[in-house]
Amino acid sequence: MKSLSQKLLLGLLIFACAVGFMWEFFELPTAKNRIAQLPLVKKGYIGREIGLTDSELSFFQGVTVVKRVYNVGNQKCFITILDGTRNRHAVHDPFYCYRGDGWTLLEKVPLKVPGGTAEILRMEKNGVVSESMYWFSNGQTRHASMFLYLWQATIRRLTLGRSGEEPIRITVAPIEGNTLDWNAVVANFPELFEL
Repeated sequence: MKSLSQKLLLGLLIFACAVGFMWEFFELPTAKNRIAQLPLVKKGYIGREIGLTDSELSFFQGVTVVKRVYNVGNQKCFITILDGTRNRHAVHDPFYCYRGDGWTLLEKVPLKVPGGTAEILRMEKNGVVSESMYWFSNGQTRHASMFLYLWQATIRRLTLGRSGEEPIRITVAPIEGNTLDWNAVVANFPELFEL
């Protein structure tokens, strides 16, 4: 009996390894086309592409990254979009980078956006308080949960893409000043919340 259970366990292990190996080589469709639909110019905003630094190119290997500067109404902001279809481990809670740059988290504030909720990070560094907003989107729903992002990405891989679109992370941060009128960003830049 012990021999049979060991054989079954070994067979299951070999099967799991084979399936895992095959998944590594199955190319899932990326969110690149979805991201490309975000216009640079439209009524209410104008933007331009920003190149990635050498360290960003190294860190985001395999990740589709869009980095832009936009004037939204009378506000200027950075927008970064990450598609981790080819390397989901590089997609992370944005506070990870802020903490690495010396920022301390003061609070997380949820903000209702079309299709769900984004999160505003209020941070402090050397007496300066600043904010940043982020969310994950699969094209249908928006949320700020890293756990839910990982769950969606994992289920998508297990179902070979049949569970829906790849979730992407979108981050918006002020260029001038320490904060933005977040409700004005939501109102004046609806295409950002359609990705």
